[in-house]
Amino acid sequence: MSKVFISSVIGDFESFRQAAKQAVELTGHQTIMSEQFGARAYSSEIACTHEVEQSDIYILIMGERYGSKTPEDISVTHAEYQTALATNKPVLTFTHNIEMEPEQQAFRLEVENFQQGFNRAGFSTPEELKDEIIKALIQHDAMRQAAPQEDFKQRVETATKTMSNDYYDREPELALAFWPQPMQAIDIVSLESQLDRIFNQLCTTEMARMRDGYEVITGDDWTGLKTGKITYACFDDGLIILLANPLAKADGIFSGHFASPSILSQFAHGFWHLCNATSGYIHVELQNMDNTYVAEPPTGSSLSMRMTGKDDLGFSKLFLPMTQAVYDNWISQSLKRFERTFGYEPEGSW
Repeated sequence: MSKVFISSVIGDFESFRQAAKQAVELTGHQTIMSEQFGARAYSSEIACTHEVEQSDIYILIMGERYGSKTPEDISVTHAEYQTALATNKPVLTFTHNIEMEPEQQAFRLEVENFQQGFNRAGFSTPEELKDEIIKALIQHDAMRQAAPQEDFKQRVETATKTMSNDYYDREPELALAFWPQPMQAIDIVSLESQLDRIFNQLCTTEMARMRDGYEVITGDDWTGLKTGKITYACFDDGLIILLANPLAKADGIFSGHFASPSILSQFAHGFWHLCNATSGYIHVELQNMDNTYVAEPPTGSSLSMRMTGKDDLGFSKLFLPMTQAVYDNWISQSLKRFERTFGYEPEGSW
C-alpha cells in the first residue's frame, strides 16, 4: 500500500478532493490530506511539506484558484509541488477544465513545462477526476513492475544481433527500440498478416517509400520487414526495433561519411507512431560511427577525417507515461548530443 498525498486548494474544492480520496482508496492506497492532520506544534505549511516528504506518490489537482500563500510568496500547493520534485516523488497532475487566475495559470505552465513524463489529465466533474485518478494509479502500480533498465539494454543488444545475423554490415546505423512496460505478449504469427499495415505506416511517416516494397523477415521469436534503408522487427514480448541507415542522400564523394541530422530526426521522431503502448522504455543509438560525422556533407573537394573516434553512443529512458510531447523533447535532446559527439569541424575552423 502506497501513501498518496492529495494536493490542491481546499475552499470551494471539497467535492473534488473527496472524489480524489475515493479514487485513492478504491485502488488500495492510503490517502494523506491536510484535513487529516489535526493539531500540530508547527505551522500548517510545514506540516504539509513534511507529509509530502513522507508520501510515496504526489497527486496535484489544479483548479481555478492559486490559493493562500506561504511567507515565500508562493501558494501552499506550489510549495508542496516543489517539495515533491525535490524529493523525487512520482507526480500525477490533474487539471480542471476552467479558466484560471493569472498566478494559477503561471503555475500550470510551470508544471506542464517540466518534461519528466508526469501523468497529466483534464477533468470537468468530480466523477471525471475520480476516473482519471484511478486510471493513473493503476498504471503507476503496473509500472512499478517494470524491468530494470539494464535488462532493457541487454534485451535490445541481444535482439539487434539476432536481426543482424543475415543483414550485417559495418555501415553507420541508427537503432531505435521500444519495450512496453509492463511487457506485452505478442502473437508474431498473427502479426505477419499485419505487415502491410506497418509498411503503410512507415510510408505515411516518410520513413519508407511505397515504390520500394518490402521483404518479410522472421526469426524464432520475431517477425518484421526490410525495405529501402530500414529493417523493422517486433518480438513476442512486445519489443519493437527499427534499424536505419542514416547516411546522407547526397551524391558527393564524402556523403558516405556523414549521417544526416535531418534523416536522424525523421526516423527518430517518426518512430513514435510505431510504438503500441503508452508506457515503456525507449532506446536510441548510433552504431558503427568510426570515421562518420553527424552533419550534412560538405560541398568542398577535400575532407579532414578523424583517425579514431567513438563507435557507438546511445541513450535509454523509461517513460511514465510516454506522451508524444515528452518523447519528441527527449529525442531532440538525444540528437543534439549525437551532433556534439560526432560533430564535424571543417578545415579552417579549428
